[in-house]
Amino acid sequence: MSFPQQQHDYSNMTTKQVLNTARIIWAGLVIGITVIAIVFTFAIGPSENITSNTFIFELIPFILLPIVPTIGFFVRSFIFKQNTLDNGTVDKNAYVTGNIIFWGTTEAICVITLVFSFFTAPIFPTIIPSIIAYIILITAFPTGSQLKPKLHQKIGNLDI
Repeated sequence: MSFPQQQHDYSNMTTKQVLNTARIIWAGLVIGITVIAIVFTFAIGPSENITSNTFIFELIPFILLPIVPTIGFFVRSFIFKQNTLDNGTVDKNAYVTGNIIFWGTTEAICVITLVFSFFTAPIFPTIIPSIIAYIILITAFPTGSQLKPKLHQKIGNLDI
């Protein structure tokens, strides 16, 4: 038994509708991480069964922070570059897909770091990558600048 795949086609939507959809997805990710952080901090709290071998839990988030969001950023850039239209805009489907991939990589760092920070005795140093990834996620708000035509003119031999 196979299930039909759902594919969302944003090409028939207006730019404003696509941007609103991307913003709803982004807000869902930001709110989700915020709720997870609040639940972990106030409802669950740090683990009391701390083992002496927590160095790996402290180290992994700091290793993943510069790697995973950077990969997501380059994948998004590659998707945007491969799907740039003649007028300089990015295809609407590629815009949403590229952003979701980038947001997912930053959210992955937030979740992994939050989980690992509660396995270690001192929460503060381990939670730093989560805070940085959260700031990256917040600053990656979809503005739609890639969906707007680029003002590019050629006058004689000069590109303006």
